[in-house]
Amino acid sequence: MVIAPSNSTGQHLKALARISRLFKNQSLREGILKLQDPNQIYSLLLEADSKFI
Repeated sequence: MVIAPSNSTGQHLKALARISRLFKNQSLREGILKLQDPNQIYSLLLEADSKFI
């Protein structure tokens, strides 16, 4: 779920685009499936996201 203020045009679309870009990476998807701890999944997502900045 993505929540954005009603007056923020496009912010939710940017967030969805970023998430979509992350999940195009097959090794990231496979890594997430191997993990069971939400904190580890979050860390993996942060690490992958930092590579796009």
